This record gives sequence, structure tokens and C-alpha cells, in this order.
Amino acid sequence: MEQSVQPVDQDLVAALRDLVAQLSAPKIAPDDELWTSKEIGEYLKLSHVTVEQRVAIRPDFPEPLQPCGTVKAMKRWFAVDVKKWARQNSSKLPKGKKR
Repeated sequence: MEQSVQPVDQDLVAALRDLVAQLSAPKIAPDDELWTSKEIGEYLKLSHVTVEQRVAIRPDFPEPLQPCGTVKAMKRWFAVDVKKWARQNSSKLPKGKKR
């Protein structure tokens, strides 16, 4: 009796392969993790636009890392620095919109 793999089974096998690949990937140390303005916004419960226009421009906010020398390159910040800054400035953060 020949077994045929159903499309749902193929999707499950592909999803499991993706999961194994992600779990097998090298781990980034928390001190080396870089965040974009979107990830900072998720952490602070703010939109990435608010982060870019009202948070990241503050003089006491951590300096960004720009992976390439062009002005248009997406800035990134060390997550550990952003978390430390957020703890020290939690009372001064803009309020997110109520959802």
C-alpha cells in the first residue's frame, strides 16, 4: 500500500524544518542584540513613528549604530542600552495611544 503525503502534511513538515533551522541558528548574546525603531516601539508600547520622532531624538537617548555609512541606512540601537535608558526614563516617556 503506497502512502501519499497530503498537502497539509507537507506544510507541517516544512514548518517543522523552519522551526528546527531557527532553533539551531547561532544565538545572539543579549548584550549584542540590535533593535530597530520598530522593535524599540514594541518594547516601549509606542509606534515606531513616535520612537523616531519623539524618543530617539532626545539627547539622552543611546547613540544609534548605522550599519553602513549612508544617511538612508536604518539605524539600530543596542537593546541593552535601550532597556537601561527606558528604566531610567520611564516617567518621561510619551504615552502610547489607548487601544
